[in-house]
Amino acid sequence: MATSPWTYVIGPFFGTLLAFALARMYDANRHFYERITAANLALLTLKNQYNDFALFRLSFAEDCKRIGLSGQAPIWALVRPNFMRYGDYEFDYKEVAFLFEHGGRPPAFDDVEHAQMAHHDLIKMDAHRTATARETQRMVAKEGKVGDSLDVAEGIIGKALVAELDMLAAGLAWRATVNEQVYLDAFNSLRSALREHIMQTWRYRVGYLWRMRHDATVEDMLLQLRPRLQPGYNADELPAFPEKLQATVDKTLTERRAHKARTNN
Repeated sequence: MATSPWTYVIGPFFGTLLAFALARMYDANRHFYERITAANLALLTLKNQYNDFALFRLSFAEDCKRIGLSGQAPIWALVRPNFMRYGDYEFDYKEVAFLFEHGGRPPAFDDVEHAQMAHHDLIKMDAHRTATARETQRMVAKEGKVGDSLDVAEGIIGKALVAELDMLAAGLAWRATVNEQVYLDAFNSLRSALREHIMQTWRYRVGYLWRMRHDATVEDMLLQLRPRLQPGYNADELPAFPEKLQATVDKTLTERRAHKARTNN
């Protein structure tokens, strides 16, 4: 039987087309999982920054309630050196640059930027706290034994350093009170943006038609935050701040709410 001349034309054409299609599918599949990996690395950075914050908050709360200080101790006396080492968790925007592909700026990055500012601010503030507290201890030790009298110690270090220590204690207490939501908003906003991006990809849509379990699949692909941290690290499990320090925090909260109300009107 004679072979049709079309065989020599159509055969190579379909062979090339099939090879091209398979190569594109392979590239799309690899590209898809590269983005999943990058997304989870970005989320892991935010999660680790949040964990650092939780460790700081626990340490600071315990410092403020340590044995040897009465509930009426001056605020400046609550500050002592902190030797916690923060992890080198720097958010890499390049990891999730694909969210910018369609133009515009995803709203999630406002929350991410806020979290980065809060994280850098906390590390700097805590380092300042440690340096100042160590200088305070050095000055008091240099003058010899002062017993348990905080009044004597306050006279040694002077009003300027007392004011600085007060500022540090109030600032750290404020951050410990309000910054948790900053990290949660950043993580949840970015995760939502990544989730929407994944759901729009060709690779995921094809997978959905095959698996027929849309939401469950994407939830399994991306890191999640537990509703609560490990026991002992949650805000409602920590010791309360001393009365004077809590009053300072409450006053700041009231002023912030009033300012926000005036701004929104």
